[in-house]
Amino acid sequence: KMLRYYETRTLSKAGLKYHPKYPSKIIETAMKYSGYKDGKNLDFLLDVSCGAGQATKLFSPYFKTVLGVDPSLPQLETAKENCYFDNVTFKEGVAEDLPVAKESVDMVVAGAATHWFNVEAFFKETERVLKPGGTLVVLDYDSPKFLPVGLHSKANAEKLELDEAEKFVRLDLIPNYNRSRFCIIDRTRYRDIFEAMPFNDKHRIDSFTSKHLWTLEDAMGFLKSMDVYEHLKKSSDNEVSRPTTDVKKKEADFVEDFECLNSDVFMVATFQYFVLIANKP
Repeated sequence: KMLRYYETRTLSKAGLKYHPKYPSKIIETAMKYSGYKDGKNLDFLLDVSCGAGQATKLFSPYFKTVLGVDPSLPQLETAKENCYFDNVTFKEGVAEDLPVAKESVDMVVAGAATHWFNVEAFFKETERVLKPGGTLVVLDYDSPKFLPVGLHSKANAEKLELDEAEKFVRLDLIPNYNRSRFCIIDRTRYRDIFEAMPFNDKHRIDSFTSKHLWTLEDAMGFLKSMDVYEHLKKSSDNEVSRPTTDVKKKEADFVEDFECLNSDVFMVATFQYFVLIANKP
């Protein structure tokens, strides 16, 4: 059974605002593996666990019809409000029981979600719905690295050039991190998921990055928009306010370390992506 976390409009909108946009090169690379040729759109894309529709919109120019499915109604509402493509629709659905016909889909995309799926059931459904020659694309990104810029001391900047998001996740939010689903991303980069992909013609690309200039408030907004943040709120025996307290403490530590106001601190957030592609015979 797929785990569900983005069940509020607030969290859905935060994800749309703070989650990074996939680099266009990722989309272009996926389309090259699909056999797409300029000027001749493919018929049908299925975006699984589409969330607020970030990837759905990026792939839509290459297809005649695009369907985004997600188990969360708040996510789907946010996606509909922020999509203006006539060829895109959204529908409630889960990865383990895709609401489309057998061999009807040219490409299945799953972005930043596969670690929540029952992977075996999802891949079985992928085999069912893809046309012969169809393409499965699974993509995600590591926890970002944050590097403050414009600080008074170069030594201070070097001191903080580390993976704050991963430390936040591993040390502050998740009990038993090493045995959790989050470790699938940060430690293994979907290695087991890649090996389990159902088709022999498969490829992984790890060379994509993106950089974003953020304020400290943006960085904290990203951390609070992560599904891991919602995970703690749903599973912890502690008060629901604990994640907010942890984030605010982290924020206060930044400000104290560098003797500055939140609005004075700008950060370069660097995301590293990995893309798994498999073609059905």
